[in-house]
Amino acid sequence: MEHVRRARLLLGPHGGAFANMVSASPGTQVIEFLPIEEANPNSDRALSMYWGLAQAAGHDYWTVEPSHWGFRDREISLDCDRVLATVDGALERCEQ
Repeated sequence: MEHVRRARLLLGPHGGAFANMVSASPGTQVIEFLPIEEANPNSDRALSMYWGLAQAAGHDYWTVEPSHWGFRDREISLDCDRVLATVDGALERCEQ
């Protein structure tokens, strides 16, 4: 938890570990790899759970949608340029 507390940026795939952001300092940048298009169209709960937690904790929240999200094969494909552009934007916010 000490690593999370000191972090200025948290990023990773959608999952329960994002709940640890409650230990991060307000203003932490959170980037979630989230399969918006492939998520259950009948439920927006999964799409907003960590956004809502980030807002409540005072963090800036970003998403990057994977080009492939393997619900069954557990593989994720990401556009590296998109990830880097999002990280760049988040780091700029850290410096403000």
